Amino acid sequence: MFLSGHCDSVQATFLVELGRWGEAEALLTRAKADFEAIMPPPSWHPDIALADLRIRQGRFSEAEALLLGKDQALQALAPAARLHLARGDYELARATARRGLRVIKGARLRAVDLLTVLIDAELARGDLGAAAEACAELTERTGDVEVPALQARAAAARARVQAATGQLDEAIATLEAAVDRLDARQLPWLHATLLLDLSRLPDRAGDGSGATVDANAAAAALATLDVVVAPADVAILERARHQPARERTARLTRYGK
Repeated sequence: MFLSGHCDSVQATFLVELGRWGEAEALLTRAKADFEAIMPPPSWHPDIALADLRIRQGRFSEAEALLLGKDQALQALAPAARLHLARGDYELARATARRGLRVIKGARLRAVDLLTVLIDAELARGDLGAAAEACAELTERTGDVEVPALQARAAAARARVQAATGQLDEAIATLEAAVDRLDARQLPWLHATLLLDLSRLPDRAGDGSGATVDANAAAAALATLDVVVAPADVAILERARHQPARERTARLTRYGK
């Protein structure tokens, strides 16, 4: 049953990446119930995977309850750090991510999630130097790992640091390259989040039309998925949908003048 719960959790993770969150939730809920019907609760793998999904859905209290008592589990380190970050507890998110990085040591795949949280926590705290250091570590750990999802998440984190330090053109180029490399059919949810990230940057760089184009592309991608879109992202999509078309004025001049 323990192995079955682990397999169900892995399958649910794939469903989340495919943007099929309803199916992932149903699978994890069933796996949790099956485990607890045979063994004393709580379940482990299904609970942790379901907590991660609850965080994405914005259901933070439920995620906290699912993670309760699982502080020492390696799989729970990144979801716990993400929960603190989502709630705005940036110091706790930072401390949890740093603790996780000490525990996992050389495990690269787990390090990506933790370093991403650390980068975002440092940016939220306004410590751009610490965010840049974490980003450099992320680049070092992922430089030779040919996993598309991992590379895309690393690129997105790098772009956030670039944007925060005023390198908007570099951030846009980083995200555009990540979008172009990613197969939207295999990782549709990640592809949509990259488009959302990209839609924020041209607007800051003074290219409102470019931001609208990227936001509309993100909306089209999200329309095919069963996911929960964060309120801040909904606002971006709504603003793009109501963006008036830019007026164009032609001026006639006499040829040769």
